[in-house]
Amino acid sequence: MKGWIQAAGGEAPFTHDLGALLDLLQEMGEEPDGYDSITELNFFAVQSRYDDELEMQRPDWAAWFAVVEGLYREVERRLEDL
Repeated sequence: MKGWIQAAGGEAPFTHDLGALLDLLQEMGEEPDGYDSITELNFFAVQSRYDDELEMQRPDWAAWFAVVEGLYREVERRLEDL
């Protein structure tokens, strides 16, 4: 998402909060439709890195890889249009 922000002419903030990045894209007039669920990965960006006693369920990695791959392709397409 930071690549998308940069491609849209913005400056990506120093944050791991995927919801904040989505909000910024929307404030910039971008339409990150279909990526709202990606905020569920915030758990892995912050909590799982710093909490040694954390118990978690195994996510459906194949489904998440598909979401992230779609986001990657969207950013790649936007960068090609520059």
